[in-house]
Amino acid sequence: MSTNRNSNKVKAGDNKNEVKVEVNVGNTSGWVKIVIAVLLTPIVVGVSWHFTATNTPGVRERVAAALVNKGVALLGKEGKSGEAIKVYEEFVSRFGADDSPGVREAVAKALVSKGETLEQAGQSGEAIKVFEEIDNRFGKDASPGVRAVVAAALVNKGAALGQAGQSGEAIKVFEEVVSRFGEDKSPSMREQVAKALVNKGATLGKEGKSGEAIKVYEEVVSRFGKDDSPGVREWVAKALLYKGVTLGQEGKSGEA
Repeated sequence: MSTNRNSNKVKAGDNKNEVKVEVNVGNTSGWVKIVIAVLLTPIVVGVSWHFTATNTPGVRERVAAALVNKGVALLGKEGKSGEAIKVYEEFVSRFGADDSPGVREAVAKALVSKGETLEQAGQSGEAIKVFEEIDNRFGKDASPGVRAVVAAALVNKGAALGQAGQSGEAIKVFEEVVSRFGEDKSPSMREQVAKALVNKGATLGKEGKSGEAIKVYEEVVSRFGKDDSPGVREWVAKALLYKGVTLGQEGKSGEA
């Protein structure tokens, strides 16, 4: 199927389950060619991709993000945890050495998705290792997008530790998130800090430390009560709700 200079060309592969897409990007000097091979069956059982590109800004980032989203949307939605994990591992293998900020962020997100998938499959120990890998690989990354993913990975690690009955270790991780990222002003990072604090409060509550839990919920409101970011406001609302529930359980409904 022929197209004009600024549109996509789609060609059917020799294999009936293979679709190849070639993209010509704008008026660059020469062709920027991206080849994505997607192997499909009635239920997706594997995804592979190959692309080559010039130094055109943003191309690799867009392709990488699209492929991560495909793993989430097609495989995770179908409940195919094993296949989804393979996609994330393949993605990290292929793109892990790329040094562009957008691709580094996509790789970090792929690892987070792998960890979350493992946790949902009941493999908390393996999930925790993946979240730790993200911090080891990207913990010192200066890119705002990557930093936010690292913070999210640590929050997930804390939650996984809590689910595994390691409340003390979980609380330490939540405190680490606040210590490392608490002064960051970006909305995505403020959201992760608020989330870490609420999770810390909930963990303290489960440990029977209601007084300490209430103080943490109050800290969330004090720090973020006037924040206008929807994501942050959601966690402020949860902090107020959990504070009220905790007070009720303590027989202090009037204070709630």
